[in-house]
Amino acid sequence: MPVGLKDSDGLFASMMKQAFAGQLTAEWEVANADWIVQQAILHESLPRLLLLALIRERAVGSENAAKAAVLVTALMKYVFLMQMEGDGRRRPYHFVPYHYGPFAKGVYEDLDGLVQDGVVRVENDQDEQKTRITLVDTVKADEMLAKIPEDVKADVSSIVEKYGALDHGNLLKAVYKKYPAYAKRSKINKKTLPK
Repeated sequence: MPVGLKDSDGLFASMMKQAFAGQLTAEWEVANADWIVQQAILHESLPRLLLLALIRERAVGSENAAKAAVLVTALMKYVFLMQMEGDGRRRPYHFVPYHYGPFAKGVYEDLDGLVQDGVVRVENDQDEQKTRITLVDTVKADEMLAKIPEDVKADVSSIVEKYGALDHGNLLKAVYKKYPAYAKRSKINKKTLPK
């Protein structure tokens, strides 16, 4: 083996050992410890903030409270569409095909957290798809949303602008048409959706 190649193999092995031991970034991590902590907190809270941003964005353009409320199935679809079509391509939730199309259990868990935070109210209905979410504290919501990254804000605005005016049936129809694999377990017959 040529000397240069042997030296490069040794250097590579040494770098790998340092990398796996955390020695290559240790100095940077110490210098940026506060930023790293802030990013970890943001990463953990981002799914909940994403839901709040979608609810808030829907409320902004609504003339009355009835239109400002978001159906839980609509919120689920907005999050799904944002993950599929947003420029940021953030995917905080794992969606599976379910009774009303794409479903992620984590959305309900984070929605409960927003209720506990006192920023939204959930009005449950026996028919799950008619459960309504209303923003109740816009000041607190805006304070929480001040932390949200710009790419997420842009994706939220884009999704609400594109799909926010659709009624329930047309929103489901749009999702089912674009992403048929997620409609395969739906309780809603495609024939009953708007034409």
